[in-house]
Amino acid sequence: MPAASSPNATIRQVAELAGVSLMTVSRAVKQPQQLAPETLERVRAAMDEVGYVPNMAAVSLRLAQTRLVAAIVPTLATHVFDAMLAKLTAELAREGYEVLIGQTQYQPGREVDLIRTTLGRRPDGILLAGSVRDKAVRSMLSASGVPVIEAGDLVRNHLDMAVGMSNEKIGAAACSYLAALGYRRLAVFSGNDDRAQRRNRAFAREAQRRGMPVPHVVEVPPPTSHALGRELMAQLLARGPQVDAIYCGSDMAAAGVLTESRERGIAVPRDIAVMGTGDTDFAAALFPALTSVRIDGARIGEVAAGMFLDRFAGRPLPRRAVDVGFTIVQRESTAAPAATAP
Repeated sequence: MPAASSPNATIRQVAELAGVSLMTVSRAVKQPQQLAPETLERVRAAMDEVGYVPNMAAVSLRLAQTRLVAAIVPTLATHVFDAMLAKLTAELAREGYEVLIGQTQYQPGREVDLIRTTLGRRPDGILLAGSVRDKAVRSMLSASGVPVIEAGDLVRNHLDMAVGMSNEKIGAAACSYLAALGYRRLAVFSGNDDRAQRRNRAFAREAQRRGMPVPHVVEVPPPTSHALGRELMAQLLARGPQVDAIYCGSDMAAAGVLTESRERGIAVPRDIAVMGTGDTDFAAALFPALTSVRIDGARIGEVAAGMFLDRFAGRPLPRRAVDVGFTIVQRESTAAPAATAP
């Protein structure tokens, strides 16, 4: 059992107990990635035994680094963000960096406060889910000099670095996919955050380009949920237009649409097709299995980690913006061959 932290424990005690040099203990604190795993484990076990806690503030001052990366996301209750952060954390941990996660809960004011607080901690890098729109926030981040990655939403005017996919392309591809199956009377159930709105506008533009009726778009405050999907479907059936396919901005909302349809005896996809976004773990297990836009959150996290590490090491970046693309995964809730988008 680890000893309680002791103000009298020294680095020399750790070195003697672990049977290593003072330099090795120092590396275990500052650059753990340079040690063999068994050596690092032995040093950390010795630290626990004597109750030694390194002064990371002092280390950061000496190195002009905190070895801390901050990640600010709307929520962790989304498969894409969860996978992205898990991969980012794992990749950076191998190089001795820790990831501090903050959630905005889709509140713009909360995002500003989190960014201001985060900058006060002088992180080595900041990852933001989505694009930075607020001029004051962009100015604050630019003035800080901290490397910034806008993740999960590719825009042309990214602040520093970006990795993800185009929400406009997703919206257009989702509409094209349904149209190719013969569906023409379309509806969209979605959140009303900036990313979702741009996706929905692209969906509507594609329908117009194809000479289809204007889609019935319902936007609500995020995050969307199973219960909300049921409610929106009930409202559509009660007083909305007749539609033959519904595109949902999340798989959770799509699952609610499937549940409400089943409760009302509406056959999917015979009577109405349903499509989601995110390709969450449960999408294939729903009844019927849900067609969804697959976004590779883990790949976004992996690329983001590589971009950060290149910047931290002073290496040139091959690209400052990386498009990881997306895929439309065909399942039983729609009917036709699978479609993909680069």
